[in-house]
Amino acid sequence: MKFSDISKPSKDLLGDDYTNNITLKCKSKAGPIGVTIETERSAAGTLSSKVGGKFSYAGLNFDKLQAKADGSNVLETSLSPYP
Repeated sequence: MKFSDISKPSKDLLGDDYTNNITLKCKSKAGPIGVTIETERSAAGTLSSKVGGKFSYAGLNFDKLQAKADGSNVLETSLSPYP
């Protein structure tokens, strides 16, 4: 039958458990470094931020260098030996 699932979107809208997530993400340049600040609001209303950077030096790319609110760090690199 051609229209057998016509009521599916309305059932999904009413029946699924949707959550909301509030995030603010700002990107800017600080000289040769790309800076990203991301702030998230939890369900309890607390804010947590991450500050990250992206840059290259002598063929080594720092794709993500990030400090998180809980004190942990993230480092993602790639190497381009010859363009």
